[in-house]
Amino acid sequence: MMRLMPRPFIAIGGRCVPAFRACGYAGLLLALAAATVLGASRHLSVWFVLAMALAALATFFALAWSVKMLTGTEKLVYYHHQIAILALCGLLLRATGRPLLRYLDVVVVGIGVFLACGRIGCLLTGCCHGRVCGWGVCYGGTQQAGGFPILYAGLPLLPVQALESLWVLGLSGTCFLAALVKPAAGEALSLYLIGYGAGRFYLETLRGDPQRPRLWGVTEAQWTALCLAMVVSWAEWHGWLPPHASHYVTACLLSLSAAVLALGHLFRPGHHLLDAWHVWEIAGAVDGVIGPQNDAIIRETSRGLRISGGFVSDGGRDLQMVAFSRQNAPLDQRSVVGLAQLIGTLVSRRYPDAAWKLLDSGNGVFYIVTHLASEPVPLPRFLQSTLSQDPSAVTRSLF
Repeated sequence: MMRLMPRPFIAIGGRCVPAFRACGYAGLLLALAAATVLGASRHLSVWFVLAMALAALATFFALAWSVKMLTGTEKLVYYHHQIAILALCGLLLRATGRPLLRYLDVVVVGIGVFLACGRIGCLLTGCCHGRVCGWGVCYGGTQQAGGFPILYAGLPLLPVQALESLWVLGLSGTCFLAALVKPAAGEALSLYLIGYGAGRFYLETLRGDPQRPRLWGVTEAQWTALCLAMVVSWAEWHGWLPPHASHYVTACLLSLSAAVLALGHLFRPGHHLLDAWHVWEIAGAVDGVIGPQNDAIIRETSRGLRISGGFVSDGGRDLQMVAFSRQNAPLDQRSVVGLAQLIGTLVSRRYPDAAWKLLDSGNGVFYIVTHLASEPVPLPRFLQSTLSQDPSAVTRSLF
């Protein structure tokens, strides 16, 4: 099981700088460089490109400050900032009579470069993390200040931030070349909006951070990606953007995928047992029933999943058993496999040298049986203190 331990701070000039902030500064400088070079190559006003960059930066901080003032929490949502920056730059371009699409081609390249660096900061900080899996990155108490849900401390999480960073970096490079090679204005703009939306839509299925707004099983980011894809397709259909058949196909695929997710949410009740918010509850329940003193404890999650623990000896072998079942509806095979992998990984956090296996009782109750080779590893104090807390009190600073 491969586990990487990122550090939330970067040493620069003998000082420890928060990784998220350092990556943000690096992204800003690279974005300015890319936008300036592209603007000069397209014979645009470099000074006006820099002015739009300054306006975009002001929009970024103003929106972040407004959200914090209204909600009391610091929360950066990429799509909110992208739409706000494009809207403001569009208004500036209209007000000054400059070519709208040619400048917006430059803006989206800068946004993409900035985001690619920002997601590396997310990876190091622990925000926007992926689902629990058998390999990945592990975080500890040092990441909790950046918004990491600390109940997941020590668990391997899929590095979805790195995957998005690579996707956006490649997309930004493609948009840069498209803006240089193709004379039609709006090529980079439409390519970025469609390309990022498609990548983000499917990467959302790998995200594991809780408290993500959803409607019918589709996240806010997925709905936004779908709506932007439809808007771009509509603009291309009316000749306001360069038309591409692949963009129409992408919009149709996103619509079909959203429909599949919504139908699965409505008609497959067990399909969403591994949603990020419910995984939080499962993690707390499993940590609460592990150990020899918890034989009689049974915990039930908000979605009817019952979890209990037992500690027995069998022929001189110590066994840690964790049972799970659901009272209101039987668990299908896919749910059982997913829950077994999750619970087995959670148990491995306490018994890192032990091996577990899944047993089926035949009456709807399933067991994760772990052969113990050592004493359980105690949970860190900062993690013990969160087992009884409301997740919303711990995840105030999600990005």
